[in-house]
Amino acid sequence: MSQSTEGETREFLGVSRRYPALSILSQVIIAFGVVISIIGAVQLVVLLANIGEASELSFALATLPLATLLVGLVVAANGQLLKVFMDIETNTRRASAGG
Repeated sequence: MSQSTEGETREFLGVSRRYPALSILSQVIIAFGVVISIIGAVQLVVLLANIGEASELSFALATLPLATLLVGLVVAANGQLLKVFMDIETNTRRASAGG
């Protein structure tokens, strides 16, 4: 839990009290990105396990798990970006208050 004075952002279980909906949305987006990345990683492992059964579509099939993994990382990074924006707001508020 973060220590704060009146008017500053407090957190409980990772949820900002100043912006609770935005904080929860950030966590949901991060979780969604992690799930997408896990799906991509599982697809990649399955593809590599079946590498001996190469076909003419193997290049296309190989790019799908990599693209899924990359999309999942980008989605998770966007969730982290929301947290960065909330931290910037907190630091700006703290600096403008003279503390």
